[in-house]
Amino acid sequence: YFVNSIISHKADLVLSPWNYQPVHNVFILILAELGIPGLILFLAAISFLLKKLYLISTNQIILSADQYFAKILLTIFSGFVIISFFDHYFYTSFSAHILLVIMLYFFHDLLGLRLLK
Repeated sequence: YFVNSIISHKADLVLSPWNYQPVHNVFILILAELGIPGLILFLAAISFLLKKLYLISTNQIILSADQYFAKILLTIFSGFVIISFFDHYFYTSFSAHILLVIMLYFFHDLLGLRLLK
């Protein structure tokens, strides 16, 4: 990552790779690595997912089982967003990427099968 590569190029800094870490806020980390356009795209994607999950969970036309599933996904994804303010786990860890992909699959299943028919 960009932050780690800058730190590792310091001549007077003699640390093992596990002794330094990037900032513990995903939004600041994305801003540092991808810039303002990357942060805007990231926030737009998060806003889109949260808005769609909220609309599905409050829609009266959709079956109640789908509403409960959407509420569960909304709770989990909101937890991911809140934790992202305090840790970079969901941005830098492979296992967190797998969790995010699984959750996005469930979101796609809910959105694709129920609203696009």
